[in-house]
Amino acid sequence: MNRTRMNVRACWPGLLLVIVSLMASLAWGEEMESLRGAKPLDAGDLPPQVHRFEEGERFSRNYVQQPPLVPHEVERYQIDTRANRCLSCHSWANHRRELAPKVSRTHFQDRDGNDQSNISSRYYFCNQCHVPQADAKPLIDNLFQPLQTLRAE
Repeated sequence: MNRTRMNVRACWPGLLLVIVSLMASLAWGEEMESLRGAKPLDAGDLPPQVHRFEEGERFSRNYVQQPPLVPHEVERYQIDTRANRCLSCHSWANHRRELAPKVSRTHFQDRDGNDQSNISSRYYFCNQCHVPQADAKPLIDNLFQPLQTLRAE
């Protein structure tokens, strides 16, 4: 019994500290302001404006080995280990019917340069290299110039 009383007595300072902290937070809570400002939670905020893609003229490449940019939206395209939506139009079998550029022959080579009948696993996930083109303002200044421009000066 003696130990039980000691344990209860040892808990009182901690319990008292919790109660005082709760009371203090309630008193100060009225002066605090949310990061949202005075807006109520159910006020609908519009999402930030994101550049929406408009199909049209294709952008030229900026350097020699740059992968071509995708001139159409691909946001909902399934590309995973079971399916690759890009290949429904860009495969060697379908590209003429779909009037789409065909997948490069290099995408059918393994890392040793040996030709394969299927797309190499290194190139299967198209969006690793090919991104949708967007006429968006650069986030930072860019002074990049293609090599040909540097030689001409």
